[in-house]
Amino acid sequence: MTDQGVVNTFWTDDEAQASGSHRPWKIWCSKKAVFVRFQILFKKLAGAIAKNWVTTFLFLLLPVIISVALGASGLVFISFESDIEKLYVPRNAPSLKDRKIIEELYADYGDNNTLQYQRTRLGPYGQVLVVPEESGNVLSFAILEDALRLHDYILNISIPVSGDSYTYQDLCMIWQNECHSNGILDAINYNASTIHVLNITYPYVNLPMKTFIGNELGGVTFYPNSDVIKEARALQLTYNLRYDTSEEEVLGKKWENEFLRRVEKFTSSSNASIFRRTSHTLEQELNKATSSIVTSFVITFTVLISFSITSCMTIDMLRTKTWLGGLGVISAGLAIMSSFGLMSLCGVPFINEVGSMPFLILGIGVDDMFIMIAAWRKTNVRAKAKGRLQTAFSEAATSITITSVTDVLAFCIGAITPFRSVQIFCIYTGVAVAFTYTYQITFFGACMYIDGLREQHHLNGIIPFLKMSGPSQIRPEQATVDERNETYEMNGGHKTQPAIVSGINARQQNNDDQAHHVEPMEEFTNHRAMMCFRDYVAPFLMKEQISTILMMLYTVYLVCAIFGIQKLETGLQLSNLLPDHSYAQQYYKLESTYFTKYGPVVMITINEEAQYWDKDIQMKIEETLKDLEGSQFYHDDDISISWLRDYLKFLDDIGIPNPNETEFKTNLKDKFLPLFQHYGPDIVFRARTNDIISTRSYVTFKDVDSSTLEEKAMSEARQIVGTREIAQIAYHPAFTFYDQYTVVVFNTVRNLLLAVVVMFLVTLLMMPNFKGAFFALFSILSILVGVIGYMAYWGVYLDTVSMVNLVLCVGFSVDYSAHMILAYFSAPRTIHALYTHGWPITQGAMSTILGIIVLAFSTSYIFRSFFKTMFLVISFGALHGLIILPLILKLFGGKVMNGCHHSP
Repeated sequence: MTDQGVVNTFWTDDEAQASGSHRPWKIWCSKKAVFVRFQILFKKLAGAIAKNWVTTFLFLLLPVIISVALGASGLVFISFESDIEKLYVPRNAPSLKDRKIIEELYADYGDNNTLQYQRTRLGPYGQVLVVPEESGNVLSFAILEDALRLHDYILNISIPVSGDSYTYQDLCMIWQNECHSNGILDAINYNASTIHVLNITYPYVNLPMKTFIGNELGGVTFYPNSDVIKEARALQLTYNLRYDTSEEEVLGKKWENEFLRRVEKFTSSSNASIFRRTSHTLEQELNKATSSIVTSFVITFTVLISFSITSCMTIDMLRTKTWLGGLGVISAGLAIMSSFGLMSLCGVPFINEVGSMPFLILGIGVDDMFIMIAAWRKTNVRAKAKGRLQTAFSEAATSITITSVTDVLAFCIGAITPFRSVQIFCIYTGVAVAFTYTYQITFFGACMYIDGLREQHHLNGIIPFLKMSGPSQIRPEQATVDERNETYEMNGGHKTQPAIVSGINARQQNNDDQAHHVEPMEEFTNHRAMMCFRDYVAPFLMKEQISTILMMLYTVYLVCAIFGIQKLETGLQLSNLLPDHSYAQQYYKLESTYFTKYGPVVMITINEEAQYWDKDIQMKIEETLKDLEGSQFYHDDDISISWLRDYLKFLDDIGIPNPNETEFKTNLKDKFLPLFQHYGPDIVFRARTNDIISTRSYVTFKDVDSSTLEEKAMSEARQIVGTREIAQIAYHPAFTFYDQYTVVVFNTVRNLLLAVVVMFLVTLLMMPNFKGAFFALFSILSILVGVIGYMAYWGVYLDTVSMVNLVLCVGFSVDYSAHMILAYFSAPRTIHALYTHGWPITQGAMSTILGIIVLAFSTSYIFRSFFKTMFLVISFGALHGLIILPLILKLFGGKVMNGCHHSP
């Protein structure tokens, strides 16, 4: 087929003449020019593949060589990243900027000579949670005895390093030259028998220093009209470690690992349950979940090869594409290997989310393979392999180009997010999609040509090199004119082929070196599934009554989706990063049950010099605290910690109620702080003077037990301090993770809007008709609304995991719609579009679901969430491609080709 023949595939004779097709420059200036250019380009590529045996094997072997080289190199240079903060905290999070300011102001104190609530980072730690059976009391003698025995057991944990041995006392965070203690153990003086004679108050217990134990005891009940504890349901003990130097960090991590191992072996004599966790629990457990994916991938690869081979088989041993089905999966596997290798060479680290990428890429690659095989089946069976490959490429390669470009662009858009985990996933997967596309039109194209030569030389499609003894095994009533002619000639006849080809002249029809499309409804395929779509599915869907019912159901789909969007929750709970069977899962559940009454202690830092002795300044500082304490998210002044409040009371007690500047500074530094040493790390003085550079006070979360409330509590604190005349910062180390809640919605909406616009422009550029781009836009928006809405019903949150899936949803939406729209425009009949592309779309959807189905059984929320979102994308995409879009095309396709309405 000449280039002009390719043009005529989408132009009628009259239209071509009207466009001046005898003058190529006029064609290139038309709307269809880009599409036609792609057809001609891929026809030439197919010609290059089939030029001779050298070029064929070059296209076949070069991708294999590249994949092996990149894969081997990747194993050498691969690096891993599992730091939770780096991956899941937004790159531009306000909390990171606030922390930097505070750490610079309080650099002389650091985090290792302070109280726990004064730390600017969570730091390394080990924690245990003691919970009695059923309705037991954790403050009973037996359980306290166990807790004290466990405490001594933990203190004696040692780690050998270079001949030395380190215990908790050697590594602990220090306050006044002693390790941090647990207040409740101090309260009973490390003697369980004292519980019978002590009245322990809550949340403060009166020790030599008033000590807060709200984060150590949970599920507390009181004696009537008292703050004395009657019983408690949970006891939490914390062991904080130093981390100022890299050596301390290494030692701390080793101690944490030994802590987990040893506490697991501890046996409770009171039958109380002991739970444990450390600062690295999330990272370690997330890595374990990812390591199990390797086995799942092997299973998926095997299942997909089996499915592809089976679905490409036919009863006709000559026309069957059995081996091509398996090679299509291998092509996707080569792309996965290449992308991993290239990313490793470029220094892009591997993260846990990337573990789901191979499953998705297998589905994408197999989907493309089905489209190309379907295009081959539509070519003239009497033509030579080279011509058939050129025709198949001019149609299918253009179609998968549109879908591949949109998928890659979707990942490029996803990569602009401030979340590093999302960026890395998008980079890996975007590169893998590009490799998949490249290998489909090179490696798999060469495989198609070789299989075409097999078919041309009448070799068996199952058993290699076995010569067929007779004609193609099909029933005469199934054959079209093309096939009957071929069967006749194989038996000695010489009947010529009378197939009618729109827009192709007689000289082109008689050229056996070229393949061409016969009149759409006269095409031959011996694949029963395609015939089923032509003879049963399409006519059924096009019935007026059925169309009406389906459109009503579609309306219900949209209404339910819109309601679902309003119920969608946001934010990635850190506990969701844990596998279901993780030892720490129960810890997080119990913590959310018993320890949300007194949550994070938020520091309110004044980061500018202020005249603290001035009554107006004192009033403004007090107003800020009062506004926070009056919020529903924070406890009142009984729980707050304010050096200024205590200092002003101290001045009243010593008879200086209205100090001047000198009296205020002198008494603060020389009299107050020596008595109230715990306030020392909260006041920064200028060197060699008494000028106060910065101070900080503290308020405490109240009953904040969900990601939504966490985000609201943080935002309210920032809003209150941000409107004051005195510059202030509201900060807690956990805010670094809460910041994801504030940006995930904005970034998702921005990326989705950008993706929709880009996809529309791409389809507008590459579709052969303006209407096609608008049909694709409709499909994208409809699928997107459905996926977001039904995520809420399925328990999927809008977080960093689902965010990238939603952007990918836009790219995938184009996949299914583009194939159907292009099929419709090639011969504007809806039944024909379903006939030629209904089965490939079904195969693609089934293969992609098979590719990710194993993730549904994962013990990790990340992989299950990925499966759920992608399942919705694929299911709704396939339903739109097979049902909704054909109905829309039937109703509104209208004058798309030659100015006349066509029947469905």
